Amino acid sequence: MFKIFFLFTLLITFLFSNDIKEYEPQKEFTQKINVAYYQGGDYPNYPLFLKSVIKSLSDYGWLNPIDLGNEKTAKGIWNKLANEAKSPYLSFKKDTFYSLNWEEKRRKSVSDEIIKRKDIDLIFAFGTWAGQDLVNEELSVPAFVMSVSNPITAGILKDSEKASNPFIFSAIDEKRYKRQISTFHKIIKFKTLGIVYEDTVSGESYASLNDIKELSLENNFKIQSCKVLSNDKKQLREKIIECYKKLSTSNIDAIYITTNPAYEASDLEYFIQDINTHKIPTFSQVGSSQVEYGALMSIFRADFKYLGDFFAQSIGKIINGAKPSSLDFKFDEPIKLAINLETAILINWDIPLNVVAISDELYQKTLTKNSLDLKDK
Repeated sequence: MFKIFFLFTLLITFLFSNDIKEYEPQKEFTQKINVAYYQGGDYPNYPLFLKSVIKSLSDYGWLNPIDLGNEKTAKGIWNKLANEAKSPYLSFKKDTFYSLNWEEKRRKSVSDEIIKRKDIDLIFAFGTWAGQDLVNEELSVPAFVMSVSNPITAGILKDSEKASNPFIFSAIDEKRYKRQISTFHKIIKFKTLGIVYEDTVSGESYASLNDIKELSLENNFKIQSCKVLSNDKKQLREKIIECYKKLSTSNIDAIYITTNPAYEASDLEYFIQDINTHKIPTFSQVGSSQVEYGALMSIFRADFKYLGDFFAQSIGKIINGAKPSSLDFKFDEPIKLAINLETAILINWDIPLNVVAISDELYQKTLTKNSLDLKDK
């Protein structure tokens, strides 16, 4: 009987121990892990991404569920976490939130302050600037670099298997933008693609210029680019808008609307009508937010559910003792399209059935002043 009881106990222990995933809490901690947040400035994707990460961390038991639905900014989310988050493992404090407000001259002083603080155990870094600033030999705590167009060309990762700093973790979807452009090309079959990008290393990284050039050779299409350059964010935004207006009157078949922190999705209102009036199909590199404002299509990212889950699992593994350098950086985002039906009508594009089949989000109305009423169309 003793042997039977002993074996039964071992079996139960084995079964329950295997119920705990490697990214879920493995033990009690003597003190909470202090989390910091660092961003180059406000950007529409950051709050959505952050909410997704927190949701997944909550699902895995690192903190109690918390409603962040009404918060529109990363700082608002962080303040609510500081005031209301309940967790035996994680601590979010108001004074561990850092934003440069896109003031480049502050990058070194702010990143140095974060790195030298002894009360920070883990960092959420959002965007290319934040990631680049933490590639520093003095960094001694795990830093999770999120929402970066291409962490390799930005110098955050050396390649798909190695970071530029052993404490850095990021996600690399090596074919993400290639899949976007390839999908766009298969659907529209354009001969000349128009793009706008900032003529800097960061700007080329944001736009994923190398991927566009590589695919243009593989698929035999030309690139017509409009470059912008300015140290002033407001002026850069105006130049981007003017570039898109200029492209709309050029001899091109399609436009790939690239990302840049100088402008927001709502700024499409200042140039998308020019493009749609000239019947030019557009694909947003950013995602659904720009489709809402009139871009024809993009990848529907389901509020960053998949990426948020990927990072939350990696965060959990590292808190449990894994090294950032030991984890897999590779992430493949599923192809799910978002399409603006009003834009399709404006440019006289009949949506093929095979495109409808891979569409997860259809917008009937554009968030602009001159939106059509499609109720009877």
